Amino acid sequence: MTLMHFNPFEDIHHHLDRWVGSFADANEDVRRHWVPAVDIFERDEETVVRAELPDVRKEDLDLKVENNVLTLRGEKRRDETVEQENYHRTERHYGSFTRRFKLPSSVDTSRIQARYENGVLEIVLPKAEEAKAKQIEVKVA
Repeated sequence: MTLMHFNPFEDIHHHLDRWVGSFADANEDVRRHWVPAVDIFERDEETVVRAELPDVRKEDLDLKVENNVLTLRGEKRRDETVEQENYHRTERHYGSFTRRFKLPSSVDTSRIQARYENGVLEIVLPKAEEAKAKQIEVKVA
């Protein structure tokens, strides 16, 4: 008699992977819609938005500010050099996307800058002069 090593987690993982894979293959529309991940953080002089946009070409990006709303639109295109029937598995997301962010009134929209490098879009939102923290000197009486 041959003893077999049983790993319940591996078995569950295998069945779950097959189930999710069959669902995704049957519902290809799920892959056409995606939302790029963003980080938003603040520095003394500015707020920064960083968006992950792998394989998105600069010419497929549209960035606008209107009524204190920052809108990021774009499209990630599938590699047209590979025929659809030649794919064994498709897990990356493709298609158009839109992200909107309400900007605080402290942003100087006339000085917004954006830079795109290595699949990351960085949008710098400078603070207006009146919104910056001011040091107040305390005098001794």
